[in-house]
Amino acid sequence: MKATGFASQAVRRASVTALLAVAATTGIAPLAAQESAAGQGSWRVLPLPHVDLWYHGLAVTGFEGSGPDPLYDPSYRARVRQVKEALGVYPSALDRASPGFATAFQADSAFELLHFVPLYFASAGPDRMLAALTQVAETGNAAVEDPVAQFGAGIVAQLLPEERQLDVLLEFTRALSEEWTTWFEDAWTRSVLDRRVDLAALQSVWDQRFAGPLRPYLERHHLDQGALIVSPQVGLEGRVFAGSPADRTDNLVVVHLPPPGDRLEATLHYAVRELCFPAARLALEAAGPMPSDRLAASARSTRAAVRCGELLLEKLAPAEVAAYRRSFVPATASASDEATGEAFHRAYPLEPGLQAALEAEITALE
Repeated sequence: MKATGFASQAVRRASVTALLAVAATTGIAPLAAQESAAGQGSWRVLPLPHVDLWYHGLAVTGFEGSGPDPLYDPSYRARVRQVKEALGVYPSALDRASPGFATAFQADSAFELLHFVPLYFASAGPDRMLAALTQVAETGNAAVEDPVAQFGAGIVAQLLPEERQLDVLLEFTRALSEEWTTWFEDAWTRSVLDRRVDLAALQSVWDQRFAGPLRPYLERHHLDQGALIVSPQVGLEGRVFAGSPADRTDNLVVVHLPPPGDRLEATLHYAVRELCFPAARLALEAAGPMPSDRLAASARSTRAAVRCGELLLEKLAPAEVAAYRRSFVPATASASDEATGEAFHRAYPLEPGLQAALEAEITALE
């Protein structure tokens, strides 16, 4: 799921330059001018607390998008309720207000912005992000003093300008603040410590099996470096934000982190799909106009990105292809590679014109 402007296809697939243009109108520096979450070096696998907190809130409300794959882990709400009940903090303000949040979010397409909000506060952390959002919601003013929160505050203020939108944002932000201080901060810290071996393993596998083979593609699309943010709240549909087009190092990808014991490598396959959106977008443009129906357009974009990942790995890392397909059709975990491939292509079909356009994009890497 690619961060976009908020016109014909809402938050999903247009160029990030639309967001940068919004920032320019308010005099706010883009993400590249903030303290970089990706730092120096290649793609770094890491969890971020403000990302998990924000997506925790959206997962609990049940706010989904229009694509065929879930934006949030369908099992998360039940699992987190059990955790909160064990801690004696259920129901919280977030739990009680969730039906109202879901209704408000689904009724106004402007709220699709929320699926990307934490990426616009890349290095702010929970407290600074929530403080900036509270100020925006209370005043409608994007002029926050905190430099790492200015870009995100500007985007939110510009795209949620109406009083009723700000009222909902304020209530949601306050509910998240309560979650953070009451229990989420401690639980998040413990979970990261518990999964430090998994996080190190993901970094090692990325460095050894993906970073080198994918370098020609990543360099071609200015995705040389970035932060690969893993989040247990996120579903099969991840997020990608390319930051400033002039900066090859400030890219952000958010993908699902499976529960302990599940197939960990699926996380990196989801990352490949997200990183394929630039090529998929070019192929979609070459293949002809998108469907006018929003749901159909979103589904077509998702299919294109998933199949683009398959084609990319076939060319640059063929040993990963079978496992990649299995990550997107997990019901075939015990099936043969051939059966998995057939199920994968049934789940993510492409019309001939779009398949040819995707193949042309990948062939161009030669």
